[in-house]
Amino acid sequence: MVNSRFKKTGIKFPVVKTHRLLEKSVKGAIPVGEIAALYLASILEYLTAEVLYLAGKEIKSPNVERITESPSKRRKISEKITEEHLQHAIEGDYELETLFNSLDVSWNNKTAKE
Repeated sequence: MVNSRFKKTGIKFPVVKTHRLLEKSVKGAIPVGEIAALYLASILEYLTAEVLYLAGKEIKSPNVERITESPSKRRKISEKITEEHLQHAIEGDYELETLFNSLDVSWNNKTAKE
């Protein structure tokens, strides 16, 4: 019943799993309501969509050339989103950079604070 109610909200992130992880993280110290899990899942979904949108724009940037099989031939090609694209997307957005600045994120085995 709980799962079907959350499906009506249109949230793609798993609300029930988020609720379970929230309860596990507080170890029963305080009760975690279902609405808190829905709210957190909504925030995580929004942040994910925002970062992926900006990383996609990074790939489509017209002034960026990618190296193909032959280093002597440079041409624009479509790519998959990589760690580098995510890093540039986060660093290029003030709010996301402020949010992620307090985290210890590892890019290519190097921490962001190095």
